[in-house]
This record gives sequence, structure tokens and C-alpha cells, in this order.
Amino acid sequence: MEVLDMDADLKAHCQQAIKTLHDCLEREQRQYGDEQDRVAFMEHEAPAPDPCIETYNELLETILNADVPNEDIVDALELGELRARLMRDLSRTQS
Repeated sequence: MEVLDMDADLKAHCQQAIKTLHDCLEREQRQYGDEQDRVAFMEHEAPAPDPCIETYNELLETILNADVPNEDIVDALELGELRARLMRDLSRTQS
């Protein structure tokens, strides 16, 4: 993946990934409803491609490959509830 500067293109790319991820998670919630935990457990037991996880991993990779401190990117994005998870995963990759 190419290295990106923290500019409008990077921010737009990240915001699009966040929107795609939120849409994916909402779709799963509508589809599975109260069965979400059971479905997540079954997916863990027999892994299959998960478009939500793939989108999240792409966002994480974009931030890691940017030519800007990760915290600056995260602070510039509208992450909502994803912020804590993203910061945790970014810190794990830097350890």
C-alpha cells in the first residue's frame, strides 16, 4: 500500500472507510439482531471472510502506512466508538 500524507485525500479515504465500516456493522446488526453474539461465536469457530473486519483492517493499514503520526490521523477523524479500538490496535502494532 502506498504511503499517504495527512492531507485531504488521506482524510477522505479514512472517512470513507469509517462510513463503509459503520454501514457494514449496521447491516449486520439489522440482519442478525439479537443473534449477533452467537453468529460472531460461530464465525470465530469457523472463520470466513468478514467484510466488516476487512474494511477495519484496511483502515488500520492506511493509518499505519501514512506519513503522519497515527495519533494525528486518529484525532482528525470522526471515529466515534471506533476510536478506542483503533488506538488499542495501533498501539499493539507499534509494540
